[in-house]
Amino acid sequence: LLLKDLPKQLPPEVRDKTDEFIARLKSAQLIDSEIVVVCAKTQGQITRAPSRELIQELSLKGLKCACGRALSDERMEEALAVTDLGRNLLDKARWLSVLLLKELQAVGVSREAVLLEQTVGGDEIDCLANISGELALFELKDKEFNLGNAYSFGAKIGIIRPQHPVIVTTEHVGNDAKEHFIRARRASARESMFETEHADAGITYIEGAESLGIGIRAFATAIYRRDALRLLDRVLPLASLDGASLLAALEEARPTGSASTRPPNATLQPSSRPKTISKRQRKSRAARG
Repeated sequence: LLLKDLPKQLPPEVRDKTDEFIARLKSAQLIDSEIVVVCAKTQGQITRAPSRELIQELSLKGLKCACGRALSDERMEEALAVTDLGRNLLDKARWLSVLLLKELQAVGVSREAVLLEQTVGGDEIDCLANISGELALFELKDKEFNLGNAYSFGAKIGIIRPQHPVIVTTEHVGNDAKEHFIRARRASARESMFETEHADAGITYIEGAESLGIGIRAFATAIYRRDALRLLDRVLPLASLDGASLLAALEEARPTGSASTRPPNATLQPSSRPKTISKRQRKSRAARG
């Protein structure tokens, strides 16, 4: 892509950020710059080179354009090309898998608990994750999730039977796809392919790449919250207090050498030490006597 044509590929509201986008993509080694030689006669691209200096050097050595002109005399334009890393991430939307893995690790899911780009019975599985002992199946799309995708994903759910099916799309899930899932759940009755441990666990939709982080956090939080409720429901019935437990706790809380160290049948004896009477008390007694 010629550098001068890049703004045409961006929405009007962000065209003033073209230089920022280029810098970020270059720093991530996703794109690189090249020099393209354009024939002045045919307006076609003749060749590409890493730098203008190399084209000048080749021109001095006699390399010419097909029209007969020296390469250095033709128009040279800066162009942007996708690197090998960029092409690898674009293949099968692998960049989306990388972002998903990052967000899963951010909510406490270990790398060993995640499987990416697996094949099961000829079907490609984008991601399987063990989240707090519950299996989540992720379907990733860098485009709209349509009805055709819904049929394919439904088949994967029927084979794998995850407790949490999740659709992640950079755009949105089509209404016809959502309606298909609703009809399938209604028709499945008790032995539905959507049947999970939780009766209300349907398909989770995360729409838009900018919503990936928020969606994964909300999704994982719901699982962790159910785990906490189950644990509390098991423990709280054991937390009832009886008299013996209360007395034992109070006795343990007393400092060493307190009354708790006396024998059970011991009685308190009055002190043989004479009591000290204040001057005011002596006057009061004299007045009464």
